[in-house]
Amino acid sequence: MRKIALRSLQFICTLGLILILTSVAFGATRLTFWHGFGGTEGDKLTQLVDRWNKNNPDIRVEIIYIPYDQLLHKALAGLAGGETPDLLQLDLIAMPQFTRSGKVVNLDGYIENSRVDMKDFYPSLLEYDYYNGHCYALPLTTNNLGLMWNKDMFRRAGLDPEVPPRYWDELIKYAQKLNNPGKMEWGFVQATEVGVRGEGITWEYMIYLWQNRGEFMVDNYSKPAFNSKEGIEALQFKVDLIHKYKVSPVRQIQGGFLTGKVGMALQGPWMLQTIREQAIVDFGTAFAPYPKDGKPASNIGGEHVCIIKSNPERERAAWKFLNWLISPDTMVDWFMGTGYVPVRKSILTNPRYQKWLKDEEPKMRPFIEQQQYARPRPPIPQYAAISYAFAVEVEKTYLGKSSPAQVLKAAEDAVIKIMKAK
Repeated sequence: MRKIALRSLQFICTLGLILILTSVAFGATRLTFWHGFGGTEGDKLTQLVDRWNKNNPDIRVEIIYIPYDQLLHKALAGLAGGETPDLLQLDLIAMPQFTRSGKVVNLDGYIENSRVDMKDFYPSLLEYDYYNGHCYALPLTTNNLGLMWNKDMFRRAGLDPEVPPRYWDELIKYAQKLNNPGKMEWGFVQATEVGVRGEGITWEYMIYLWQNRGEFMVDNYSKPAFNSKEGIEALQFKVDLIHKYKVSPVRQIQGGFLTGKVGMALQGPWMLQTIREQAIVDFGTAFAPYPKDGKPASNIGGEHVCIIKSNPERERAAWKFLNWLISPDTMVDWFMGTGYVPVRKSILTNPRYQKWLKDEEPKMRPFIEQQQYARPRPPIPQYAAISYAFAVEVEKTYLGKSSPAQVLKAAEDAVIKIMKAK
């Protein structure tokens, strides 16, 4: 009788456990998270989400990968047609379209109740996430453009491989020594082609403009300001590298810095792992060179995450996950695993992150230090059209078809037309 009673008790306990687990599984809030991270970044995100799901059985997150070049189109189509995720990652420049859509959750209350330290984020990043004084998204990654140089080419040219150019005039001198047309080796390469969106030309030009103390747009990003003395000087410098000093090709080199035929280029930290894995060149990283009478500057890239409106329960669950994802502890693992520049200042003092920087990725440090000088592109819905229109005009001067003053005037007219049509 005792054995029967014991077996009955074991059966009841086992059945109870099964019922509890089943109720948890069926009662879990299931969320979807659309993202465009491939490769190493995608693998790391999967690891983090698996960790969340293991420790939070009441909120299950399913990540759905959509190729980066298709993500924005699918997200916009989803907003129009009703097929949307609970959480959405987008390139920061696309975020203003969503913060103004009326279909993204206002995060103010969640942030206040969770006591998220918004001052820990770089203010320039948050410009993409706020609209009319309210926060609708949060940064997940960031990056900027700095100088990369080929140390092997420096050695062959008689240059110190540990000392890159700091100023524009030094960039010219170094590029001239590195240039070797007979071997198809270039001193410095630039973004000179419109391509699909024109973003390479526009984004890169802004660095030179800001370094020369100019502005791209003013009055809360409502008016173009690049057609100025500072703007013309900045563009003339870039054009002179091509046509006067002949150290930059008119057309971009396929593969750019990875070919081992380029002495210097402006690149982002996303290149570090690629170069290291392929072991093509011995290289260094530094701030983007700037004029002696100018100032350091770079631009901001990266991805942000928002929560799409659904119902209070799902929105609260999505916030719990997002709050965990952007927490300092989670972000230390994220940034060490992906090589992105941290979006939170506190990450930089984390002992684990400092050790990683020192032992595994010291070449990341210039990008991190340069982040304080990085500036946002206009965080407005019309930016994509503005960037393309600007690049179409500027390409003409790279091709030698028009002067910097002429193309900036034409670009100014195009931007004014776009802004009036909003």
